[in-house]
Amino acid sequence: MGDVEVPFMTEIVRTIRRESDSKIHVDVDNQVKDIFDVFVAQKEDEKPFDAVNFVSIGSLRYYARATNLIALLAINGISVDRVLDPVPEEKLVAILKALQADPNAQPAADASEAEKAAYKVKPEIITMYMQGRIKSEKYYTQVLNVLATTKVKPPQKKKDDSDG
Repeated sequence: MGDVEVPFMTEIVRTIRRESDSKIHVDVDNQVKDIFDVFVAQKEDEKPFDAVNFVSIGSLRYYARATNLIALLAINGISVDRVLDPVPEEKLVAILKALQADPNAQPAADASEAEKAAYKVKPEIITMYMQGRIKSEKYYTQVLNVLATTKVKPPQKKKDDSDG
């Protein structure tokens, strides 16, 4: 299948960053950056103070703010793909049917760990995944890489020493 590319997303983010750096008032510029910025850090680094969600990929963590809906969607997409991808399609169909019939359905005693995890996913999410509306982890990782602005260490909350 080859590498997953997100050229349209890449171009949009580049254009917004280029334009915001040169033509928009500083306050608006910061608001625009808050919408698109994703911080990337080593797993052992401290979490950025305003990050609300993250995903670990390899030795890195990708952090998203509450204002970055694209990154939050990508992080959630990765989480869903990690749970559902290991489940064979026929098992996933059976799980979906069971959950649609009874939202509190439980896996069989002999179900695999992957199948047990899939029972915790809402039926609507499983349906979206099976329809291809939720993409692969590889796709969402590319999206996060496009949005990534800090690649070494996330910004830390600074103490204000000017008070005294």
